[in-house]
Amino acid sequence: MDRVLLSLITAFFLSLITVVSGRLTSVPTNQVAVIGERVQFNCSTDLKYSINWHRIPFGSSSVEHLYLSKTVLDLRFNVTTIIVDENVTAYNLIILSVQKEDAGIYRCIDDAGHGEHSIAKLTILDSQPNCISNIGSNGFICENDCGFQPEIIHCLCSLGYTGHSVPDMLWMISDGSPISTSVQDNGTTVSSSVSMNATVALAGSSIVWYLAQYPHINWTSNQINVLYVKQNFSSVVISHDETFTCSTEYNGICSYKWHANISSDYHLEASDGSTLTIYRPGQYYCTAICTLHQNTCAVKLLHVDFIFPESKVQYGRIAIIIVAVIFIVLLFVVSLMFIRVIPRRKKLLKAKSKDTLIENGQNSESQKVTKGHQ
Repeated sequence: MDRVLLSLITAFFLSLITVVSGRLTSVPTNQVAVIGERVQFNCSTDLKYSINWHRIPFGSSSVEHLYLSKTVLDLRFNVTTIIVDENVTAYNLIILSVQKEDAGIYRCIDDAGHGEHSIAKLTILDSQPNCISNIGSNGFICENDCGFQPEIIHCLCSLGYTGHSVPDMLWMISDGSPISTSVQDNGTTVSSSVSMNATVALAGSSIVWYLAQYPHINWTSNQINVLYVKQNFSSVVISHDETFTCSTEYNGICSYKWHANISSDYHLEASDGSTLTIYRPGQYYCTAICTLHQNTCAVKLLHVDFIFPESKVQYGRIAIIIVAVIFIVLLFVVSLMFIRVIPRRKKLLKAKSKDTLIENGQNSESQKVTKGHQ
């Protein structure tokens, strides 16, 4: 009999303990909010007694009562009662516009403050970060063919916060590539910075800072302008007149100059400038002189060999031979003509002189006969 009575008493007290312990069907979760945002903590129970809400402000150990016995004690807060079903009732705590002083630990307790409890931490963030960088209108020197050391890009962002959760800061390039970073935290402000070499790949990109919890809280740098010289050296051989333009992969200002290695009596015309028409055999090359900030360098861009093709050389030799043969033939013909014409001319002259002598003799005889008649 005593054992039965003891069992009944034990069961009674166990039931009391179960009732006192309570049963929370949903509990609040840690939250991070920006000043001015609306925040809601959810908490529900399947007991018939209401839930109470308490708060421990950040940096304090005192307990503030927000909601007791279905009564709101701080008018900045509101509690909505929602009957989820016939057994569960939710008592959700709402802060319409959070401020820094709202940061802290929030606790809900069921069974009118005698049952199970759960806590959640609220961290308040400043609405805007403070960011600085050395990315401006001037370009950064990056890897190039002039051998200049690449410059360093620096960005720093800091954000004030109040609460237990340190904001998770992230960095990336505007194309989505993540950037490793270092983080410093002093309890009220967290800062993060990136440092990286200027590269050609960064040209036209931006550096982006943002919060993992709140991607809409972000900062974007100016577009990165990089200064680089890529010489793109090439060599060509040509056999006819052609116009060349030398250029370099450089987003700044370069001056170009052509040089010629040909006969000393030939002066290269229009040597200053990126374009040149080559019409005489020889070797030509173009250089670019580029200025990166206060640094100047010259790179060789193009080498041109202007030569006669082998076919033209052969045709030239054949033409020379033909001309020589024609000249020899003409000389031979002229010589034959002289050889044949001169003797004939001599005979004609001799015959003519003989005829002249005969004629003169006849004239003399005629004169004598005339004189005899007289």
